[in-house]
Amino acid sequence: RSSDLGAVTSGEVDLEHLVNSWTKAYTKTTLEHARPEEPNWDEDFGDVYHDLIHSPASETLLNLEHNYFVSISELIGERDVELKKLRERQGVEMNNVMQELGKSLTDQDVNSVAAQHFESQQMLENKWANELKQLTNIQKQEYQEWVIKLHQDLKNPNNSSISEEIKVQPSQLRESTDASARIYEEQRQLEESFTIHLGAQLKTMHNLRLLRADMLDFCKHKRNYRSGVKLHRLQTALSLYSTSLCGLVLLVDRSEEH
Repeated sequence: RSSDLGAVTSGEVDLEHLVNSWTKAYTKTTLEHARPEEPNWDEDFGDVYHDLIHSPASETLLNLEHNYFVSISELIGERDVELKKLRERQGVEMNNVMQELGKSLTDQDVNSVAAQHFESQQMLENKWANELKQLTNIQKQEYQEWVIKLHQDLKNPNNSSISEEIKVQPSQLRESTDASARIYEEQRQLEESFTIHLGAQLKTMHNLRLLRADMLDFCKHKRNYRSGVKLHRLQTALSLYSTSLCGLVLLVDRSEEH
């Protein structure tokens, strides 16, 4: 700046000090001379996953994800069965207590039994929550390590074990007896695709696809692994860690308070 140059010319500012301060500022603000950033695990994994999902290993990734889903679903099923048995047993016990209310038992006895039931349910729910959290953490770590290893092996054309690594078969999950769940999964989605042109002089073409569905539907796995469901999962996987633009409009009832 002119004021700095004038100060240097008049001897009011030390030239060496001014050069050092400018160098420090330039180094901080210029990417070329800035210190390289530390590698980001999430960004590295995103790049690796994006490469693999657009390669012949895409089916392997989907099969492995499906196997993880089967393990989690079976564990959740065991949890629901055990919680249901506990609630049924507690219901019978509470009915017996209520029949004795005013005879051999008081309100304090009823409250004590109810508190014990609540504590037992909390302990059982916490136990299953910890097991699910532990399993998901193990699956996440295994999946990340496997994806990174497969990506590294695919870069080595002399690796003869690649063909075996990418042969992951999807596990089978027992059909659910919940009819409402099957109906929900079978319902058809409303969607429409069209093309628009934007711009006054230089027009650009954009292909748009509108879809009306549950906002969490793309994050859910289906219980049966038909070919259509597999394509649905592949379409979602291809859009992960990509530059594709997606938008979500959440419709809320006017009567709801925010």
